[in-house]
Amino acid sequence: MSGGHDGPSRRPALLGTAAGAALTVLAVLAAGSGGDTDGPATASGTAVTRTVEVTLDDMRVRPARIDVTEGTVLRLKVTNTDAQRHDLKVGNGPATPLLAQGQSRTLDLGPVTGDREAWCTLPGHRAAGMTLDIVVRETAAADSHDGHGGHSSDGTGLDLGAGFSPGWRPRTAGLAPAPEGRIHKLELRATRTTVEVAPGVQQRRWTFGGTAPGPTLRGKVGDVFEITLVNDDTMGHGIDFHAGSLAPDRPMRTLQPGERLVHRFRAEKAGAWLYHCGTAPMLQHIGNGMYGAVVIDPPGLEKVDHEYLLVSSELYLATPGSTAQVTRMREGTPDAWVFNGVAAQYAKRPLTLKAGERARFWVVDAGPADPGRLPHRRNRLRHGVQGGRLPADTGGPRRRAGAGPGPGPGRLRRDHLPRGRALLLRRPRHAARRGRSTRHRGGEPVVDTVGPWSLVRFAHVAGAALWVGGQLALSLVILPLARRLLTPDAKDRFTAEAGRRFGMLTGALFLPVQLGTGIAMAWHKGVTWASLAEPGYGRTLAAKLALFAVVMAAAAGHGIAHARHRAGPARALAVVSLVGSLGVVLLATALPAT
Repeated sequence: MSGGHDGPSRRPALLGTAAGAALTVLAVLAAGSGGDTDGPATASGTAVTRTVEVTLDDMRVRPARIDVTEGTVLRLKVTNTDAQRHDLKVGNGPATPLLAQGQSRTLDLGPVTGDREAWCTLPGHRAAGMTLDIVVRETAAADSHDGHGGHSSDGTGLDLGAGFSPGWRPRTAGLAPAPEGRIHKLELRATRTTVEVAPGVQQRRWTFGGTAPGPTLRGKVGDVFEITLVNDDTMGHGIDFHAGSLAPDRPMRTLQPGERLVHRFRAEKAGAWLYHCGTAPMLQHIGNGMYGAVVIDPPGLEKVDHEYLLVSSELYLATPGSTAQVTRMREGTPDAWVFNGVAAQYAKRPLTLKAGERARFWVVDAGPADPGRLPHRRNRLRHGVQGGRLPADTGGPRRRAGAGPGPGPGRLRRDHLPRGRALLLRRPRHAARRGRSTRHRGGEPVVDTVGPWSLVRFAHVAGAALWVGGQLALSLVILPLARRLLTPDAKDRFTAEAGRRFGMLTGALFLPVQLGTGIAMAWHKGVTWASLAEPGYGRTLAAKLALFAVVMAAAAGHGIAHARHRAGPARALAVVSLVGSLGVVLLATALPAT
């Protein structure tokens, strides 16, 4: 009897217990699901689960970096918002399929115990910057950082999707036409300055003129550049112009703090050239911002609607000259590849063109460690530049300027120059990376000008060689034979006549040729009275002309002494004339190389 009364009284208690257990299980499952995307991490037992929303767009993975504590169970909700298909592969882990625009997939990485990297597997996309770093931190404070925040210049990574500081302006890529006149003067001051090198990232830079790259020099073939370098820094700096032919030992020597030096060179070849600090170690000086471009127009350069200059370089964060920065420079692992010194500036402020307009891009690779690359996707230049539109007949209105297929204005091809429309400079790996300092040209110009100056140099050297050859033949061959074969009277008449005729030939031909070609080459090389006292072409030319005058005087004195039968002075002046003549030939031969 008693059992019959107990059954009904226990059912509500059993139902309540079962319902409570079910609710507890659901709560635990909900807690472990991490359904709150990119929100506070949740705990399930001792495991911490975190879900982060990841976006694939515009050749970037956003966020570019995720910090987590060791042991965190990490899930990535990956969404492609780009018009092109992308995927995301985690190193030694899961991967999404190729995602079309708007598609999403979730990757479960499980507990993260070490640093991981993820990237888009399409060819070239990883090299173009579609990467994600997952970094393990020791403290829970890492969970509050999901890669969206700005970074200081400590070399720990960049978020190129972040915004620049208020008031920031991009460096204009527009290139002004070559100025009028044939002599261009500019003062460059070596200084240190702090600039924004990436969105929200301030970096101390070593600069020419307060900017990296430094001011752009532009001229035409044959123009003379007179650049005054003033070292306002606390360390030594120099400058090396690849557009010129100056010797590296004296004209491009290192200036100590407070010193100044005038550099003069004539631009003899067209192209887009690099200039940079030549002080060792050059790897650090160039990598920290001491570089710029010289653009030399070839003859008959066609007019276009827009001209742009893009100086490609690598960005290494951290303190300039620090062990961490130098190590990464030597390894060639920069934080970013940039155009005109600032990462992502042209992604934020694109270069724009109107349909039908013609554009010319000049591109210089400053390095310093890795040869410049211009990866592109659907004819869009990457690593910072995104131009305007090309005409519809080159592929539609959505194509971007500067990378159309084939030659023509607004298109770039390596080693191809259709009538001066686009110039691309290729530079070998920097010598400093291999631990040695060498004089290098920095790449081959795609335009070379062959004009009458080669004939002028040839006439100058050949004239000196022929005159010396005549001197040697007359002194060592003809006159000794005359002394042996002729009578004394005939010998005297022959010697006098030979000296007179060689003197007339010298005055009528050799002397005008030497003076005329020497003055012409001095003008062509931009030699001034002030530069004659400085090492280089001017001093070599001045020494050659002065020695030539001494040789001419010695030869004239030899003739006079011989006519007066003063054998001793005649022999001495002959030796001076012959030795000086050899010096004239050597200096004349050295002129084109200085």
